Amino acid sequence: MKRLAVALLLLCLVGGIVPAQDPIDIRNPAINSESEQGALITQAGMAEDPAEKIKLLETFVSRYPDNAVIGYVYLQLQGFHLPQNNFDKVVEYGTKLLEIVPADVEVRHNLTKGYEGKQDWDALLPHLLATKPFSEKDTKTPEPEYEDEVEAWQAKIDYGKGVIQYIEYSLYTSALKITDPKKKTEYFAALREYYPEGQYAKQAPDYLVQAYQQLGDIPKMLEEMAKSIETNPNNEGYLFTLADSASRQNEYDKSQAYAQQLLQVMAEKPMPDGQTEEAWAKHKELFATYGNFILGKLIVLQAGDSKPEYREARKVLLTTVDTLTEQGGEIYGTLAYLLGVCYVKLDIGGDNINVAKKWMGIAAETPNPYQQPATQTLAAIRKATE
Repeated sequence: MKRLAVALLLLCLVGGIVPAQDPIDIRNPAINSESEQGALITQAGMAEDPAEKIKLLETFVSRYPDNAVIGYVYLQLQGFHLPQNNFDKVVEYGTKLLEIVPADVEVRHNLTKGYEGKQDWDALLPHLLATKPFSEKDTKTPEPEYEDEVEAWQAKIDYGKGVIQYIEYSLYTSALKITDPKKKTEYFAALREYYPEGQYAKQAPDYLVQAYQQLGDIPKMLEEMAKSIETNPNNEGYLFTLADSASRQNEYDKSQAYAQQLLQVMAEKPMPDGQTEEAWAKHKELFATYGNFILGKLIVLQAGDSKPEYREARKVLLTTVDTLTEQGGEIYGTLAYLLGVCYVKLDIGGDNINVAKKWMGIAAETPNPYQQPATQTLAAIRKATE
């Protein structure tokens, strides 16, 4: 793709390769070299120093802004400023050119490079999307009747195809450079809409997960995680997040499927390069624990008054205690509440009273979604037993 970018850039700088695409000829206009205006353009063409060429052509612009060949001069200036990274000038002359030849794909591509260089993301996106139809139209140009026009016709088609490919490349690489998460989502959305089967669209979900997380848009973040899992089913972090979220939304079948997939992934996933065996073993244990935690949680949430279900849930959840105690935080508080429920439901008499109080006490003290019911249950146990 980098070679494509270089090739397109070279095409942009070689005058006359791309035939005129609008009624006004900005590439091969009739220039009277005997006139003062024509002599100035001729002098610029003969100058060897690019800086001198630019100076002479910009003198023409200041003196003869309404001249019939002003479009030709703008195109030359846009082309000379581009390799020098004078992106403000590239944009300035490109914008003026579009007023004269709005359908010219070469001008539009040069302008794309200008917006990219300026990192003007607000202007670049609509420009790219507006350029694509013109490029597509050029690729469908009818074959000419005369043989001596075939080479130029083919060059126009090839150039149009190259620009279509470059637009996809620009959407992707620009999205990677953008720091504003909202703007990033707009670029990736356009990439997926206009190039749904392209190589870059498949990479969009992971970047969008990060962007939506930054924006605090959790539903969108989860949606992108689910899309990513479709093509990369071994992302244990996404699987756990999706399983946990589905359990909170009472989507128990979906949660269970993600949790079981997580356990399978952690049982089969090979150790990544650069990871120590000790670190990988700990990582695998953590996410396998997460999977079992979700499965135990689901059993409790659906157990009703079934003591066998609570026994099974307790058995599963107890396997997660050591790892989740070390993790602490919300997930540990949730585990404590779920175990407390199991002990209350199975046998509130005997030693289970103290164990239930222990786990409900932890759940009541640890911030988690069940902190309030844990506090209420703990108070009820104490009132009934003390």
